[in-house]
Amino acid sequence: MKRSKPALLEAVAILLLSGNAWAATYHVAQTTGASDANPGTATSPMLTIQAGVNKAQAGDTVLIHTGTYRESVKAANSGTAQAGILISTAGDGEVTLSGADVVPASQWVGVPGSQPIWQHTPWTYQGVTHPSDQPLVGRTEQVIADGNLLQQVLVMNQMTAGTFYADPVTAKALYIWLTAGDSPASHTIETSLRKSLLSLTGSYIVVSGLHFIYGTNPAQSSVLDVEGSNNVAQDCIVEWTNGCGAGLGGSNNTMLRLISRFNGQQGLGSSQSTQNLMEDCTLQGNNVKGFPTGWEAGGMKVSGSRQFHILRCLAIQNNGNGFWWDVDDQDGVIEQSYAADNLSGIMVEISENITVQNNLCIRNGLTDTSGANWGDAGIKLGEAMSCTVQHNVTVNNRTGIEVRQQGVRTVTNAPGKEFYSDALVFDQNISAFNTVWQWALYGDNGFWGGSGSPLSEPDLDLLNPDLRHWKSTGDLYYPTGSGEGLILWGAGWRPNHVVYSDLPTFLAAHNLEQGSLESDPLFLNWQAGNFDLSPASPAIGIGSGFTEQPVLPGQTTAKSGRQPRRP
Repeated sequence: MKRSKPALLEAVAILLLSGNAWAATYHVAQTTGASDANPGTATSPMLTIQAGVNKAQAGDTVLIHTGTYRESVKAANSGTAQAGILISTAGDGEVTLSGADVVPASQWVGVPGSQPIWQHTPWTYQGVTHPSDQPLVGRTEQVIADGNLLQQVLVMNQMTAGTFYADPVTAKALYIWLTAGDSPASHTIETSLRKSLLSLTGSYIVVSGLHFIYGTNPAQSSVLDVEGSNNVAQDCIVEWTNGCGAGLGGSNNTMLRLISRFNGQQGLGSSQSTQNLMEDCTLQGNNVKGFPTGWEAGGMKVSGSRQFHILRCLAIQNNGNGFWWDVDDQDGVIEQSYAADNLSGIMVEISENITVQNNLCIRNGLTDTSGANWGDAGIKLGEAMSCTVQHNVTVNNRTGIEVRQQGVRTVTNAPGKEFYSDALVFDQNISAFNTVWQWALYGDNGFWGGSGSPLSEPDLDLLNPDLRHWKSTGDLYYPTGSGEGLILWGAGWRPNHVVYSDLPTFLAAHNLEQGSLESDPLFLNWQAGNFDLSPASPAIGIGSGFTEQPVLPGQTTAKSGRQPRRP
């Protein structure tokens, strides 16, 4: 499948290279004399980013000088394809938008008889709980001590060192117990008060080089939110927010070289978007709060999208799926990307016409405790239709490639439409050295004749390729023989499942895997991260493996940013 980048990127390149593309430049700084009443010149800058953004019209630039800006910015003005609006750092140091404010040491008072607990009053901010069945994980309050998040508790007598408790109703107080048990006087204590840090609702806006940190945003909402159309957020870092780090909605919008890491719920979310692009982005260590991974948590989740494109991105060490399409996504592509140490690396669920190609998935699902019959995988499809999985390499995952079928799935925004695992294509992939199965196909609920209709042998009928119009050709599989399986057919907890230990037997039973091989792919050194094939590799003869190299850690052009800080 040929990829086509939004026309905006070409327009942005023209604008950035053209010396007279920007009509006016507005400076924002935190220096003495800075004021929103100023004209915004280099010598007489504005004080807030919002003031500069409000001034900017088509062709203008807003240059933000180094500092920490504690505000929630809304960019509603629009540029044009010939003259966009640029919001960028001025190049004299890091620019941070923070959702937290400092609480002065003088506002903390020791709780009599409860040392080392300290309280701040009045405290009336009441965080929401989302999802509602997660009374602690779903809360949105944040307290930061010297750059480290304290852990929240819901009852005061549960407090221990390194925790906080908020009581905005009865006592109207915020309580903290610092890790060292000492006074806040020698520490910097911040509390999050803003749900949004930058929201783009206009069009033809470029945001470049900003750092976003902290936020009281609930799950499924973002502190950096790109909506509108034909917008670009590039070279930005989003970290340590309570909910989702970045949002990519609207149409023809782009996230370029974004780093979104250590966010409470997930790195990036998207809903009901059209023709959006993620390129050279990194999603790392997200879902630090422990949101339910089967609901929405981890690297990223896309829902209701059309033509959502992921190119050369990294999903690493996320507590949840790395890349996830879920519920009525259509015509998406993920290519040349890398997913490692997540639950599942790439997940496509209740969606159709998604192409997964030239990706590397390693060490995903290894923490799965669901049992040996099924679980998380390098690449996983669930009730996905007309999807193509080709030229991928899945190595040392729990399962290499997996297909799930749990009955017909329906969605509210597409009445009458049914999703099930139909017309899937698996072509010239390499699945080797995975710890449980190289390929697993299982189902547990019948769907012929209607949702949930019972069948005497559901796990076999649900995966019948003659009924499903599946195709699998030119794939290479290799279990090492030290306990790994080859192919699981049917749910392992059902009596009708079959375990295949050799490819010819599977081929004869199901007429799949034409031209495929069971053989060592002969990577040059996959344990050291080298997945190039040796000249003697049998994969070369059947054309399996990459046709375009995926990005690897250290090769992405995303900037490294600050050192991560754990709560």
